[in-house]
Amino acid sequence: MELWEISLRKQVPHESLKCELAAHFGVEADLVVSSEEFIDSLMRDGGAQFGLSVNHADEGYGTLCDISLAHDRTDLDCVNFAAHLASVFDTEVAIGDPTGEGEFSEGRYLVILPDGHWKFAGELANGDVFELGSYSEPHAFDDLKALLQKQ
Repeated sequence: MELWEISLRKQVPHESLKCELAAHFGVEADLVVSSEEFIDSLMRDGGAQFGLSVNHADEGYGTLCDISLAHDRTDLDCVNFAAHLASVFDTEVAIGDPTGEGEFSEGRYLVILPDGHWKFAGELANGDVFELGSYSEPHAFDDLKALLQKQ
């Protein structure tokens, strides 16, 4: 089982995220369940493909998602899904930095912009509000894909 943490700048409804997750990965929407139902499914029959937990915040990033995956996916799969969400919902989408660039990755994120560019960012404070500060200029999406394919 794998877990992705994906944050969207805007508040996006749970049902909209569920539909996009199912459509993007080509599964029926009823195979995307709550995180609790996903764990139960793994114990029983393994029918669920994704567990989705969504929380909303009034400050900072407005939508915080935890996505549990029944099958391992690549970092590029996560990046492509984040780019899809950024485009569909016209908002910044942050994911943990999968590039391995630098000495450490905790607190480092990739922010995918709605226009398809991306940049590195760092967590500003580890508190109740999830907010990031950029520390790179935007780069072309193809540069990120090439970087991840080298790994």
